[in-house]
Amino acid sequence: MEGNFTTIVITLITVLGSTAAWDFYKKKLDMKKKAESEDKEEKNLYRDDLKDRVAKLEELLMASAEEKDTLRDKVIALTAEVAALSTKVEYLEKEVARLETENTALKNG
Repeated sequence: MEGNFTTIVITLITVLGSTAAWDFYKKKLDMKKKAESEDKEEKNLYRDDLKDRVAKLEELLMASAEEKDTLRDKVIALTAEVAALSTKVEYLEKEVARLETENTALKNG
């Protein structure tokens, strides 16, 4: 009877120990899974943030390119206008010189 009692005690300790071990390993596995899940979630947040930043930078780049094209067109138009005005100034200077010569001739003449 004493041998059976010892066997029963050893069996109970083994069963209780294996249940505790099972719970320990289960909790350890759950914690590891949770940590991996949190790490993955953090990486996804970081990735999403980077995607948003890239999209914003692309929008700014497109706006900048459009503004540059607009300013280039304005510079071309202003350059043409300056060239036209330079021609007018040159013509008017010649006209002024001609009129001064004619005026001088009329005064002397």
